[in-house]
Amino acid sequence: MQRSFAIVLALVVMFPAPHLSAQDGEGVVFAAYYRCTQGQESRADEIVRDVFGPILDRQVAAGAFTTWGLSAHVMGGDWRRLQYTIGTDRD
Repeated sequence: MQRSFAIVLALVVMFPAPHLSAQDGEGVVFAAYYRCTQGQESRADEIVRDVFGPILDRQVAAGAFTTWGLSAHVMGGDWRRLQYTIGTDRD
């Protein structure tokens, strides 16, 4: 299972994703899965929203990357959150 996850994550990071970019041209996605304790997920979501969200929003406004997001895996497994940023290039 961990090997499959590592392969998928590597593919997401290595290949451009122009269809996900809000701008013309090619883009790249950087993503990380987080292992979460199910009883503490809401607190982790609050921290992302209240602490990291404003920082990431300022980076988007400054043009450091195009967008960011946090996705939830709601059924089974320990790897329950996926944070991603989308940029126009790897720099």
